[in-house]
Amino acid sequence: MNIAAYHGSNNGVGYYRVWNPMKHLARHGFNVRRLPDNFGSVVIPLTGKGGNFPGWESHEAVTRWANVIFSSFKQHRVETARMVAQSKLRPLVVDLDDDMMNIDPTNGAYGSWQAHPEACMTAEVPDDADPKELARLQRQGWAVVTVNGKRYIDRDDGSACWNNVIDQVKAAALVTVSTDYLAAIYGKFNPNTVVIPNAIDFELWHKVEPVDDGLVRIGLFGSNSHYRDWAEAVESIARILKEFPQVRLLFNGWLVMEDFEQYKTMHQRERRWRFPDYFEKCGLLDNPQVELHHPCEIQEYPEWLMEKRIDIGLAPLADIKFNASKSNLKYIEFGAMGVPGVYADLEPFKMVQDGVTGLKAAKPEDYYTQLKRLIEDKALRQRIGAAAHEDVRLNYDADKVSLKLANEIHKLIKPVAPVGAAA
Repeated sequence: MNIAAYHGSNNGVGYYRVWNPMKHLARHGFNVRRLPDNFGSVVIPLTGKGGNFPGWESHEAVTRWANVIFSSFKQHRVETARMVAQSKLRPLVVDLDDDMMNIDPTNGAYGSWQAHPEACMTAEVPDDADPKELARLQRQGWAVVTVNGKRYIDRDDGSACWNNVIDQVKAAALVTVSTDYLAAIYGKFNPNTVVIPNAIDFELWHKVEPVDDGLVRIGLFGSNSHYRDWAEAVESIARILKEFPQVRLLFNGWLVMEDFEQYKTMHQRERRWRFPDYFEKCGLLDNPQVELHHPCEIQEYPEWLMEKRIDIGLAPLADIKFNASKSNLKYIEFGAMGVPGVYADLEPFKMVQDGVTGLKAAKPEDYYTQLKRLIEDKALRQRIGAAAHEDVRLNYDADKVSLKLANEIHKLIKPVAPVGAAA
């Protein structure tokens, strides 16, 4: 069985929702072909050739080779058109791990989803377009609209970008999501929606022994999508550092990329630092107890995180609608390393047993209380870290989780004739 898989970009979504599952599906008898790393923008014309990925130069080439199309949700209308067209010929699996209809304005993705209406358009109209051709398309129900001085053609004038996701979900033969919360949302648009949780590839992750040097290292890691979340714990962090001179805070700053070029890695691109403004207000940027670590490419992330040898993981979340759809990713990463964590007492971490596999913080001041408990009690750290590791091993092993995905995909397949074959 051949699976053609598309990811969205070189990030955690691509890693956990496409690359990781495809790696393990290949071990369960599937012939998998996916876009390569750092390949962020696929071009596959619906008619003719001209695509930018060898072997998939056209819509026909993809649907002739693949038995199943597997794709992350896509932002742009042109990709929706491609995915819907493919779904008419082969079963389409669409994967979602966020509630795209409720992106918070502080989220780094908000601008690209809400502030760029051209993303809703199917195609840009060139300056030398034939007026007769445009008139013909308009008679067929298409609209020619102008956005930011450029002309586009589409049926959905002014629609929000997340409407693209809804259309993709409706076209899919199977929708996979990372949480029960997302299943309840997107199951309304497609009844064949199943939960495939994020999972840990234990060939890349392992238990980590902390450094025995008298220091206690707290790890706070994530992208700029956590701007609002980290603010929940920042005052508690500052208080902890003041009271416990042996504590170190390890966190990664954020990088703003100045350019994009296909196949370029983070290290090859123009970039600049960015920090949460409230970190500076709380004196964390020039605090000798704070270690600032350069972010890494997602391919390097498991080794990068394990090398930090943290004693405590920290995962604050703001109590907002968008966060209700988030997964337990920080828990399974910390648990894979055998590291105890302090987690927001919200939907994403409902599986964390307070006092057993982690500690919960229901309000901002709780981050201070729970961090203090773990700092002062090494035995508690060891006990919770061990329990979390056992739980993640049992319930979030990628090799086991991929079996569920394999079974769901097998259900989609019926004997089909090659595209273009005689009836």
